[in-house]
Amino acid sequence: MKTLIVGGNGQIGNELADQLFKLGHEIETFGSDELRSSFTQKLIGVDVVFIAISTKDKGEIALAYILDALDHGKLVITCEKGALAYHFDMLRPHLSRIGYSATVGGGSRLLSLLDFPYLGLNHIFGVINGTLNYILSKVAEGTDPYVALPKAQNLGLCEPGASTLEKVYMAERFDTLLKLVILTNLAGVLIETLHISEFQLPVVSEKQLVEEITLWPKRYAVSIGKKSMIPNADAVVKKGEWFVEMGLIDTTQTPFTNVPVGRQNTLLIDDFGRQQVRPRDLLNRWIVPLENRIDYLTLHNGRKIEVPFDVLIIFSTNLPPRDLVDEAFLRRLRHKIEIGDPTYEDYREIFRRTAMTKGVAYSDQGLAYLLQEWYIKRNRKLRASHPRDLCDQILDISGYLSVEPAMTPELLDRAADAYFVEL
Repeated sequence: MKTLIVGGNGQIGNELADQLFKLGHEIETFGSDELRSSFTQKLIGVDVVFIAISTKDKGEIALAYILDALDHGKLVITCEKGALAYHFDMLRPHLSRIGYSATVGGGSRLLSLLDFPYLGLNHIFGVINGTLNYILSKVAEGTDPYVALPKAQNLGLCEPGASTLEKVYMAERFDTLLKLVILTNLAGVLIETLHISEFQLPVVSEKQLVEEITLWPKRYAVSIGKKSMIPNADAVVKKGEWFVEMGLIDTTQTPFTNVPVGRQNTLLIDDFGRQQVRPRDLLNRWIVPLENRIDYLTLHNGRKIEVPFDVLIIFSTNLPPRDLVDEAFLRRLRHKIEIGDPTYEDYREIFRRTAMTKGVAYSDQGLAYLLQEWYIKRNRKLRASHPRDLCDQILDISGYLSVEPAMTPELLDRAADAYFVEL
């Protein structure tokens, strides 16, 4: 795969180039000092375009690169926030061809959770700026703000040119605003697009800031919900019944505490055994609530209270149970249900429904070809997850080739060849 990195001379671009090189990608770079007129020429033979430039304007530069690449049929991946924050309406029709998860949350994959609207989004509350909250966490631990600042700078966390505490605060606060606007628009909770211009950020002096963050432990949080959750927010916009806000919160008073799952709910622990925590430790957390139907709620002041535990816990895994826990633990999981591979008829129905949902033209002839060439001849087992993944492959390939996504032998062969690995 050949990748073009736009703005590849900075810290982000250099790190990206290093990682892609390790993955075996062929890399081409387009520096910010090169003429825009030569960008189209650089796109020849390229599969993916990475936009690795910092936001120094209202996203116009990144937007121009993104639209040029899309017009030439290229897939785009960007970490630049300005284009999405300021020009969301223009990019909305192309989101299926843009990788934007690095703009908010980075490695947390926060934005990927918004691909599931059927979950019924009620509230988003959290921290989405690492630099500012790194400084705040150090201050909460007792570090002087003027000592915490150079630590963040030495780690390369601060924006270029932000040399004082006041400048860092203003820069990172604006960075949070860009992310908040992107997050809100991608969440799709508002009828109208949210715009940067709807927010007014107050000016805060360095003296005010130091007094504020040293009085009580603080975090800089964002909230998107049907009621206001951040007292004295720096910025808040109310659209319809939704409040979109951001600002400093007192961590000793925040209403979000270490709350157990609750009553009459279902907790699904997927891929059990593949978490960083050991399976035994994870089960130990639930052993008392499972047996006694009681759990303990930890309040923000450290006090614990006893609450009923009426929760259905489901552990899902494809690993052998004997590799995870011993017999004593298995006894406490009263109901064990093995979900085997689908039959051919089940597989057909899964594929048909998945194709219909994802916009891939379904064909029984195409499915018969797939089964014969990629399953029966190769002695490959049917998996219920394969239709979803193969449809995604077809969508990616058809988008790259500028053809309609359908279950043709050519697209099925390309999708299966890219997806399956001979072990």
